[in-house]
Amino acid sequence: MDEVHERSIDSDFLLIVLKSLMEQRPDLKIVLMSATLESEKISEYFGGCPVLKVPGRTFPVKVGYLEDAVEFADWAITENSTYALKGRQNRNQLEWAEEPALDDDDDGETPAPVDPKQLSSALYSQETVKTINLLDPKQIPYELIIRLLEVLCLEQQSPYSQAILVFLPGLNEIRKLNDLLQDHKSFGMPQHFRIYPLHSSISTENQGAVFEIPPEGIKKIVICM
Repeated sequence: MDEVHERSIDSDFLLIVLKSLMEQRPDLKIVLMSATLESEKISEYFGGCPVLKVPGRTFPVKVGYLEDAVEFADWAITENSTYALKGRQNRNQLEWAEEPALDDDDDGETPAPVDPKQLSSALYSQETVKTINLLDPKQIPYELIIRLLEVLCLEQQSPYSQAILVFLPGLNEIRKLNDLLQDHKSFGMPQHFRIYPLHSSISTENQGAVFEIPPEGIKKIVICM
């Protein structure tokens, strides 16, 4: 049973049935798999069953936030955008903090902490601050995701792998982004890009295709959760 961490009524019920079945069939062997599961809890639930951990590879990670993505993609929205928050006057808004240049006689002391409600003018534009304040946090900005992919795949030469992972909260969101990319004038060209939706409900054959190494010059985009 794969992707055990994807909790649902069906998967929880299946675990109950499997536990009950094991009491009647002690010869039965069950393998539960997940990359992010709290294995100790599942092991305890199944009477202290053994846990096998498969080591994986690590990659350099740089943490970025929404404002970093908006600035990097040079993306902006207006009040009429479908991604704009309605009734935003009740929301704590970020401010754009003008930062003066350092004086020649600056002593190099550690600066005072920056107000978390302010974004530095040295790092972000006023358009970025405006966009962040307008964005509805309950919506997924697919336009921003696609714009980020355009910058990474079409406008810059990435020094890293030829594969990009896009994480989304559920199957419907995965399917929507997949359709948008397939209809894109560049990402929809199989001679340059391979788009792979990845979810436990997708057939085993299609899941296995995700791990194929694409030919030289083709970039792989995997949409998963």
